[in-house]
Amino acid sequence: MGQDRKHGRPASEAMPADGVAGEVSVAGEAFREAMLSGNLSRESVQRWGERIVLEKLWEEALQMAREGEPKVAFRAAWALEYAWKLWPEGVVTRFGRLLEVLLASSNVSVQRIFSKMAYELLRRQAVSLADGEAEALVACCFDRLLDLATPSGVAVWQIRLLDLLAARIDWVGEQLEAIVRQLSEAPDCTPAIASCTRRYLRRRRRSGVWW
Repeated sequence: MGQDRKHGRPASEAMPADGVAGEVSVAGEAFREAMLSGNLSRESVQRWGERIVLEKLWEEALQMAREGEPKVAFRAAWALEYAWKLWPEGVVTRFGRLLEVLLASSNVSVQRIFSKMAYELLRRQAVSLADGEAEALVACCFDRLLDLATPSGVAVWQIRLLDLLAARIDWVGEQLEAIVRQLSEAPDCTPAIASCTRRYLRRRRRSGVWW
């Protein structure tokens, strides 16, 4: 994975240092147990998002989002999203790992959350992609967009990511527009997809900024 990452947080907001590589902390074990627990409320997930930042549990969260059973993976990704909102730099410096999980995951909740995070980071130019990473992400987004089993909440982020990457890879824009038109005309087009495709096609006509 490419290692060229850009970020711009003020020096006064230095990120807490990570622990020793390979070391499993008490907090890390507690995080795993919490994600495996039977009941976990929104408030609990938010608190774990805070703990990811304070106790440097980024790697544990990413690992569980990739390898955990569906409910556990979703919870870990959700907690990581809260942590990202509190301390974006924690994900910026680990974007390669987040991208690996995004590309590999079959969990639609993880796909939705990580696609949103990747889109926002790329849109803000907080991170950059190597050529191979951009190509892999484009291929993954098209595969998910064309998969009839992909939920609307995931599909809309694939459209947004592909439109963003079209500025970098010439053929993406034309291919994406054709697919979006098909989606917009489908009898079973959901309200979320209908709204997204209308905005995309309107933006294409006007050649302006749409999101």
